[in-house]
Amino acid sequence: MGVFVSLLDDLLLPYTIDLSIFSDISDADVVEHIQRVGVTFYEKTWP
Repeated sequence: MGVFVSLLDDLLLPYTIDLSIFSDISDADVVEHIQRVGVTFYEKTWP
């Protein structure tokens, strides 16, 4: 994932981007917040 973070940083966007692997998040408050207001921009579908 570090490669993606580096590539996004190189774009010099006027936004802050926080990438996390959802299944790795252990803080229940963070999970609830993401479920409430988060936006999925990529979801891998398995065959």
